Amino acid sequence: MKTATDVLKTLPNLPAEQVRDNVAKKPNAETALIVNKLFDELKSIFPAWRQAWPNDAAENRAKRSWVKGFMRSGINTIDQLRYGIEACRALETDFAPSVGKFVKLCTPTAEDLGFPADDIAWREVVRHCANPGRHNWSHEAVRLAGSAVGWFNLRCSSIPEETLRKRFDHAYYQLRRRESLGLPLEPPRQGIEDQSEGRELTPEQAERRGERFVQRVMRVQGLDKLTGEQARQQLLAKLRIRRGDSHEA
Repeated sequence: MKTATDVLKTLPNLPAEQVRDNVAKKPNAETALIVNKLFDELKSIFPAWRQAWPNDAAENRAKRSWVKGFMRSGINTIDQLRYGIEACRALETDFAPSVGKFVKLCTPTAEDLGFPADDIAWREVVRHCANPGRHNWSHEAVRLAGSAVGWFNLRCSSIPEETLRKRFDHAYYQLRRRESLGLPLEPPRQGIEDQSEGRELTPEQAERRGERFVQRVMRVQGLDKLTGEQARQQLLAKLRIRRGDSHEA
């Protein structure tokens, strides 16, 4: 009897129309076959898979979620899935990964792509952040990832090193993923990090959070009930500025 891995080797890539259709309600038969075989393989790798999918209903929900995750992340080739499966075999755990972790496992490592290893790339960025333009970078991806973090932040920011490293790893992962898909390297998307919760905010979330912060400051300073002119006069008074005042050196 063929194993799920053997079956996956003979299957075509995920149908392009399925991958592009972000509003698809149900995967087509071809996609369903691939995902079913993928889950069979994951079950054989992770003996505690029932922790993630305790019953058929949970497993079916997970499969739909994984298909959506693949669509959003551009996982649409059998080679990518096979790479993820082989990476799963190297994990020292009995528990099945989440779709987000599996998507990352489908991306080749830095070494596989000829990039410097993550730790080596990070040390290079830290070592040469003072004069990035004069350094002969080991790989363009290292320079782009360092630039995405920000050379000033790397040199003298008060942001914790752990946070800077997370930003670097995220940028470096995006560049590895582009390379694995045959796309040209370009500056990674820069997210606004919520340092209190360790996640990224969308621009809309950041704007709302900034607005809430401004309103909170205004309440603390007693400015929220003032008109614009009253607030201006209060600010001028605090700065000891009066109309017609002369400024002495």
